Parts: sequence; C-alpha cells; structure tokens
Amino acid sequence: MNELIRIEGVKKYYDRGKDNEVYALRGVDLTLDRGESIALAGVSGSGKSTLLHIVGAMDRASEGKYFFKGKDMTSASAKELAKMRADEVGFVFQQYGLQEDLTVEENVRLALCFLSDRNKAKERREHIGELLAELGIEGLIGRKVSQLSGGQKQRVAIARALIKEPLVIVADEPTAALDKGTGKDVIKLLTEKAKKQGIALIAATHDTGILDAFDSVLALENGIIVKQFPFSV
Repeated sequence: MNELIRIEGVKKYYDRGKDNEVYALRGVDLTLDRGESIALAGVSGSGKSTLLHIVGAMDRASEGKYFFKGKDMTSASAKELAKMRADEVGFVFQQYGLQEDLTVEENVRLALCFLSDRNKAKERREHIGELLAELGIEGLIGRKVSQLSGGQKQRVAIARALIKEPLVIVADEPTAALDKGTGKDVIKLLTEKAKKQGIALIAATHDTGILDAFDSVLALENGIIVKQFPFSV
C-alpha cells in the first residue's frame, strides 16, 4: 500500500490556559494508506469526530504534523485546505446530508460543483448513472430523496462521495440512522469500493457490529489511541 495521510503527535485543545481548557486529542499518530480502511471506535467524547475532522481537512490540529500525499499540510492556507476537501475528500455523514427536494442525480451532481478541474467535473457527470448502477440504485436516479428509504439515502450519499473519484473518504457514524442489516450492507459496499478503487477510508462509529469489515480498528479514549485491532479482510 502507498501512504496517503500521516499525522504525527496531533493534539487538539480548546480554551488553552483557561479554567475550562479541554483536550480533545492528546497526541495521536496515524497513517492511512491508499485502499486501506480504518474504523475509529470509542465512547462519545473520546476524540473520534475531532480526529476525523482533522484527517478530512475540516479542522486543524493545535499541535503536531499533518502530511497529505507526502506534502506537509500543517500550515496550509484555508484556500489550500478547501481545495483539498473539494478535490480529494469524499464525505459520508450520519444523517446523509442530502437535499431532500432534489433528485438522486441532482444530489450526486452537487459534489462536482466544487471541483477545481471543470473538465473532470464534466467527465464525471457522464458516469453518474454507471455509479448508481454499481451501488444498486440506478432505478432511483430521477426520484426525489424525500421519497427514499434510509438505506437508499445512504447509498446516494456514498455515490456523492465517490463520484469525484476522491483519494480519501471520511465517514462519520455512517450506519447510525440505519437498521442493523442495512448498516452492514452499506459498510460492506463502502469498504469494498474503497479497496477496489484504492481509496483510503476512515470512519468513526459506535456500531460494533460493523468493525470486522475494516482493515483495522483504532480504539480512542480521552483523546489518545489505546488499542489497535487488525482484521484480515
């Protein structure tokens, strides 16, 4: 595997030096390779979402180093991070993050509106139907999201994350709004697509029933990684 993301000694704190000082991360080291899937496990407040946001360039570390494709992004400008998110990172959220009054196709196309390469955006629009077929929802292309089931909505969210061919997918509690069976199906689909396409996948979850779908599981407690569980996938 090829290293895509590496973070070294990452700390995240709020209200430093004040009485209400809070440490969300206390020194985390992490590498994420192309085609690798990692789950972040732990109770609420353990630092999962904070770590996820830093990996996905949605937030900055207070201390430590962040490397993406070998480039030091620790002091990258807000514009550089925004471009990275638009071009290289796909997001899957707990509550889908879809526009209910738009169709499936329109929701997926939204991810292409922010690509810096307009030619790529045009080319990828032509593959929406093909991607939906791979995800088993090609028949829903013209249906409004408000008419879909939870499992169907999450597949649309996955299609939206995949359509721009990202290098990394960040998923925050992607099965929390789904029943157990549907959740397992969605995660299997997501991890298999990531491995097949060489996408790095990192997901925060409370769902212990899906952990064995990932290459490894990092257990966080009080802002540090306390255990790592590898799985043979």
